[in-house]
Amino acid sequence: MLATDVFRSRLQETTTAIALWLAAIDADAEVVLTRGMAWRVRLEPHAKSACPVELILRIDQCFDLMVATEVYEDRPIQNLGLFPKLLQAVTDGRVITRVSASAVTGATYLVESRVTLSDGARWTGTRQVLSHSPAANVDLLHLDRHYLPYKR
Repeated sequence: MLATDVFRSRLQETTTAIALWLAAIDADAEVVLTRGMAWRVRLEPHAKSACPVELILRIDQCFDLMVATEVYEDRPIQNLGLFPKLLQAVTDGRVITRVSASAVTGATYLVESRVTLSDGARWTGTRQVLSHSPAANVDLLHLDRHYLPYKR
């Protein structure tokens, strides 16, 4: 964790950069920006099949992220530079939601959000649906949902 004053300064730089970037996508999405105890941006794309996203950056050096319908809360902020790249990747359509389910029963074991950044790195969030992992002999189906870019 960074010292509070250093973190707040870097957070201000990051949120200012994102706020300036938002002007470029304003025609392609409904943008809701809120500042207060936390900094929050929500993008609801106008294009069908594009991925909505919401990012909350908190002063306790944690973030919350909603990608499509998946929510990832209380994640530690390790690098503020990730967030402009992450938002850009979502608006570029580089998001996949992968559902891993039993081929026999259809029971969902895991839902994963994969966001590929412009440099090829990937941010991944996972949600365990069942409290246990599948047995070694269970065949899993991986159903991927791809999203379109905001601009077309």
